[in-house]
Amino acid sequence: MYRHKNLFVILMSIALLLPTIGCSVAELEPVKAVGIQPFLKDRNAKKKVDSLATAEQDAILHVLDESKTHFKAGFESITADSQPTAVTKMFGTYLDKLDKIDLKNCPLEFRGAWSRYVKAWKALHAKMGRLPDDYEDVTFMDALQSLFRNETEKGKVLGGDVMQAVKQVTTTYAALFSALSAYQIDVSN
Repeated sequence: MYRHKNLFVILMSIALLLPTIGCSVAELEPVKAVGIQPFLKDRNAKKKVDSLATAEQDAILHVLDESKTHFKAGFESITADSQPTAVTKMFGTYLDKLDKIDLKNCPLEFRGAWSRYVKAWKALHAKMGRLPDDYEDVTFMDALQSLFRNETEKGKVLGGDVMQAVKQVTTTYAALFSALSAYQIDVSN
């Protein structure tokens, strides 16, 4: 009888102390995965203040805005410990959206730059699909983000094919924005 009484006293003491030390069950929340920032540098494009608006400018800005929106939306599902399959899936969704963007009012030169940019993403998507899902913790995402920041040492773990594909994406991205000044569009980082 006394043994049960002692156990009861101990359990009641613990139950009474938990709220005072800040460990109530109601306060426990599941741990959420921390998201990551998109790989490419966020650039803003807008019409030059002193230029007249043209249909070409509007079309180019529309394409860039759609691309940016779709790219950022894809990162909602990517976390610091994501594996290649998740990133490949996100890239595939992004590419599906890019293929649906209307370029008909864009100038020919911009369409060419855009085509090279999309082609670079498709090549990266294909290379990523060959990577295994066996990277520890944040190793994969850290290496991939490093490549997009042109920090090749950390990215070597992903292999030369992925390194070259990322380099092509960043090169065509920079070329795409460099070409905008010909259309009286300013770019800011």
